[in-house]
Amino acid sequence: MRSNERDFRKALWFAGMARWIPPIAFSAVAITIAFLAASRSGENGVTISSNLKKNHQLTAADLNIEVAAKYVGQYLKDDVSSGSALTDDMVTRKPIPDIPSGTMAAIIVLEKSAWDGLRLLTNDDVQLCLGENPFGGTTKVAAAACDEHFCDITVKLPPMTSVGADANAFANLSLVDAKLRKCATVSPAG
Repeated sequence: MRSNERDFRKALWFAGMARWIPPIAFSAVAITIAFLAASRSGENGVTISSNLKKNHQLTAADLNIEVAAKYVGQYLKDDVSSGSALTDDMVTRKPIPDIPSGTMAAIIVLEKSAWDGLRLLTNDDVQLCLGENPFGGTTKVAAAACDEHFCDITVKLPPMTSVGADANAFANLSLVDAKLRKCATVSPAG
């Protein structure tokens, strides 16, 4: 009788344990699905719907998921593939200037009202200024990217006569229309 009783207790124990198999299996499947979904999309669930090139201005059609609205109108920093997760560090509010390889350039930050007052366009001639003094020769505006308050003006640097340049000097550069040739007309934003 003891053998039958022992067999009965074993069967009862296995039956008790077996009832936990479905919830454990369900939990494992749910965790696996959640992990796969999270690894497929970005930190915010937004993915790219097609292959896009660097500096492409995003539209709603380029993105999957409704939280994509915060990215519409921003610019890509690099090329991305379809299905790639989109994260905040992949976009910028202003376009990235397309500067040819081997070109030295500087970005001058001006208040938007000052830039608007200059009425300059891409490829217009400008004179870089360090205070009231001209800095190098005439150069060209490579790109201008503005938000509500400030503009990032990218200019090709003129040829330098000396090998070295003071990095602190670049921080204080401003620019004027090359036709005017009067430095100190516009001061850098700060």
